[in-house]
Amino acid sequence: MANLPPVKILKASAGSGKTFSLTAHYISLLFTSKVHFSEILAVTFTNKATAEMKHRILTVIEGLALGSEAVESYRNIILEAHPQLSRQDIQHKAMEVYRQILHNYSRFAISTIDGFYQKIIRSFSFELGLNAAYRLEMNSDKVKQDLVVRLNKLLNDRDDLLQWIINYARKQIENDRNWNYTTVLKKLADELFKERFHPFDEAISQLSEADRQVVFTTISDLSDELITRFEKEIERLLKIATEIVNSSGVSSDLFLRKSQNLIPKIPSLAPDNLEAIDKFADYIDNPEKWQKNGVSGAVSDLYNKLNPLLRQILNYKEEHSRTYFLAKAVQANFYYLRLLKEMSVLLADYRAEHDVSLISDAQNLLKEINRHQDQNISFIYEKVGNRYKYFLFDEFQDTSSNQWYNFQPLLVNALASTEGNRSIPHHLIVGDVKQSIYRWRNGDWRILQYQSTRDLGDHHIRFQTLQENYRSLPNIIKFNNFLFTQAPKLLQQIINDKIYTEIGDSLYNSWWQASGYTQILTDAYAETVQKIPSDKGEEGGRVTVSFFPVTSSFAKTRGKEIKPAALKALSDTIINWLTEGRYQARQIGILVRNNTEAREIIEYLLHIQKELDESHKFEVISGDALLLVNNPGIRLLINTLKAMITPVEEASLYRANCLLLYQQVYGLNQEDEASIWLNATQYDIKVWGKILPPIVINNWYVWQQHPLTELVESLINGYGITHDEATIPYLIAFRDIIAEFSSQGERGIASFLSYWDEEGKTKALPANEGSNAVEIMTIHKSKGLAFDVVMIPFCSWELDGMVNSNFWVDTSGTSYEILRSVPVKYNSMLVKSSLFKAYLEEMLFNYMDALNLLYVATTRARKELYISAPDIKEGKESDSLIADVLRSVLALHSDELGIEYSHGIVYPSTTPFKDIKKSPILPVKYQEGCIDFWESPPNYNWSFNKYPISELLKEALDNRKIKKELLSLGEQNAATRQGLLLHELLSLTTEIAEFPNYLHAMQSEGLITKDELMTLLDEAIRLRNNEQLAALLDKPYQSLNEQRIITKDGSVLRPDKVLIGEHETIILDFKFTGMERPQHIAQVKEYQQNLQEMGYPNIRTFLFYAFNNRLVEV
Repeated sequence: MANLPPVKILKASAGSGKTFSLTAHYISLLFTSKVHFSEILAVTFTNKATAEMKHRILTVIEGLALGSEAVESYRNIILEAHPQLSRQDIQHKAMEVYRQILHNYSRFAISTIDGFYQKIIRSFSFELGLNAAYRLEMNSDKVKQDLVVRLNKLLNDRDDLLQWIINYARKQIENDRNWNYTTVLKKLADELFKERFHPFDEAISQLSEADRQVVFTTISDLSDELITRFEKEIERLLKIATEIVNSSGVSSDLFLRKSQNLIPKIPSLAPDNLEAIDKFADYIDNPEKWQKNGVSGAVSDLYNKLNPLLRQILNYKEEHSRTYFLAKAVQANFYYLRLLKEMSVLLADYRAEHDVSLISDAQNLLKEINRHQDQNISFIYEKVGNRYKYFLFDEFQDTSSNQWYNFQPLLVNALASTEGNRSIPHHLIVGDVKQSIYRWRNGDWRILQYQSTRDLGDHHIRFQTLQENYRSLPNIIKFNNFLFTQAPKLLQQIINDKIYTEIGDSLYNSWWQASGYTQILTDAYAETVQKIPSDKGEEGGRVTVSFFPVTSSFAKTRGKEIKPAALKALSDTIINWLTEGRYQARQIGILVRNNTEAREIIEYLLHIQKELDESHKFEVISGDALLLVNNPGIRLLINTLKAMITPVEEASLYRANCLLLYQQVYGLNQEDEASIWLNATQYDIKVWGKILPPIVINNWYVWQQHPLTELVESLINGYGITHDEATIPYLIAFRDIIAEFSSQGERGIASFLSYWDEEGKTKALPANEGSNAVEIMTIHKSKGLAFDVVMIPFCSWELDGMVNSNFWVDTSGTSYEILRSVPVKYNSMLVKSSLFKAYLEEMLFNYMDALNLLYVATTRARKELYISAPDIKEGKESDSLIADVLRSVLALHSDELGIEYSHGIVYPSTTPFKDIKKSPILPVKYQEGCIDFWESPPNYNWSFNKYPISELLKEALDNRKIKKELLSLGEQNAATRQGLLLHELLSLTTEIAEFPNYLHAMQSEGLITKDELMTLLDEAIRLRNNEQLAALLDKPYQSLNEQRIITKDGSVLRPDKVLIGEHETIILDFKFTGMERPQHIAQVKEYQQNLQEMGYPNIRTFLFYAFNNRLVEV
């Protein structure tokens, strides 16, 4: 047999048998002469994948040792790779290897990449200055929160740091932005854990404290100078141009297209209106643009004087604008740089004080080790106590730059020592760039696509593609082959056109095209077509794609607009499938973009089931549902512990939660006077005795003196929570957490609650794969999984989805080179700066991310794929959402599938898809563009005559701060922001006289600017003067503004206004949406129903639509 290259790169598309191939390769290596299992290192990316691979390998080896027919496919692969072996030889060798692994299991080297790095770091703890007993900190969120607290405390002692914060706030105010710095600090803490932060950190760490101050001051002054110099020069030149235009005395009537002509408008141009200055190019040396049939008379004189000046202005702008926009981008984030460095210092202090190493530290520590060894890494093996000769890498498309930097020397060293003929490659790299969806965790698919080949050399590599799809039925495979052949081409054309428009012909050719970016997406998907295994035939499987009509043309709102219709269609489809017996609930997986969408679907599906008979109901499960913190019994225990240690005057909410949760756990049918709830604020715990068990009340203070484990056991028994079988697994898991926490010594309730808030609340039960429930999860979590039916109800994520987020850019070759890298806001301004290449590359990678998400989602399906997405507004075109790409591919190329397109497709189908516009839409609660769903009701009936809330409880429940933070978001478009602010103002006030004080308070808190204040005041007065609205608000009624109603199931409602008169009650809700929707009526009717149950008389409900200035009684 020919001597094969030492490395095989295996490109494994979805469902192509990647795990089988990895296992087969590992086992084939074991049957190679002189190969010992301890010399093989297999690297995966998750603990779950590690456990699965170990189990799979041991199971196969055991089967081979026993001569089992169940592993015949593996046996055949071994025989093909090693034809000199007989079946009996394989059985004997397998038994020998199996025993070796069991007797030396610690050397069975299948590990996560982080696990392998930690093994190395522990071996180098002395050289790295680490305590030999250092602890590995896995919870980065806990560390981030600690850093924010530490920096806040530091403000008391560091005047310079406080001044940075003040300067930051001033800059934000000057730019009419929110200046809440706490939010900024939380975002900054995230940056410390990104790989691209470390070049900046290294550059600054090499400087003394004094030198750092000098550098930061120099950078700040440089940015100000570059910006000021540019703006002043443009202003100076425009002033000269203005004098020339004004002194010419030429009337605007003499110019060609006088209303559109730019020349007479020069006196009114602002220095920062660079778009207008760009248009000077149309007039320079082009008299035909000045006056019809060429210039003459006074216009000719003006042309001769102004033309060279316009050229000078434009030349200056083109020569200096990239530096100008670079300076503006750096200046906008400049205070981040200083604070980032301070947080980096605090992070070092945290490590030292807690004697910990963060999971993210390993990459950088190992990088330092490699950097100083000139690629001679034999010493690493000596320290680790092993020498690996064979490497297997799984999910290689998610490898980061640092990970590859650290692994490459090991692999190169192994290549250099390769000897003899190879019947199989010694090293295996497995991945699929189409499934790279973890770039936000530093994954870089270009390493698999390009860099690994360059670094290892073509002559060392054998490429192979797994071409068959063993997961999906034929029609699913055909659809995905079609979609992901056409979509990359379309998306590549979209991005190429955008780039060409932005940078022009010269740069497009010399950089974009020369860098290979003009075909990078199509290259990544070049081998996307999969074959159908012969045993599957040519039929089977179904795809449904539905596009729901929209009225908005804005990308950010189109996805929200279709949610009511998409949810109705989703639930109807599931119910029909289950009713018909077509599928069981456990066969269905619903995939979403984020956890927020998952919660919306869960709440909706749970809500609609109250209207179904028992035969149609189905279970729903998700990661959130398995969290311990979401179980009512666990929440009852946690709230009890909090109520025990919190001062009574601050414990109202915890006490009220205990009462509600206890009744929810037991499904009690309770009718109590409001006095019980008001008494939750009193010191005497015995007032709770009408609801809570006497044993808990009588031992409230005694149990607090017990050790934590005994206290929790007493509460579990006292509440009798174990009566519910469904709660028992959660209680067992909670007991385990208590036991683990207490194993380090008794630390008390407060310490445990702190631990719970930091780590415990993230604990979850393992998913029960045998449960018959529809499963909802994010696309990211679905990777590696499969469902008979995959439903993607919100296929509407943006192609360029990180606008205004921070991303790190290399500053080499710029005025900021000393910093090595800086974080800047990702927005279109960057295309005008000298960072334009980094910005456009990031845009390209965002598009790839969006397409890869769609690929991962659609390829999870075995039998049926269901997709719903927003259409585009009639008469408009759009290429902003992944839905637009999907729609365009189907509309333009659906004939290739042999079907017709009409607001979607059903494949295979012989008839056009029914027009979705005819489908009814279920009314759901809808307010200001955000869907708000009901929770599933408990199995009891509980009502109050009236439900007053004490002042303390009201204060505890109030979320004014949260809402103000929402209102202060500077990234919202002007109309949405104004609508939110006006809604806030009208909801919390009644008289026009109250408006100024409230608006001034908002201004003083940094929520609005002075200009916004006047605009909001004028608009609010206009709305308040609506004749019908004024008639309502001027009634001599008590006005309750945004007061909360706690319903019988414990959920919270909040009408904008409740006006209480002697003989009637009025509910008034303000709407700042462009359309009147059925959901609005459903919302106020729910308020009405709850107030009726509370005993309020003669309730009338009104909706005020601000955009239409219209009051509607419903």
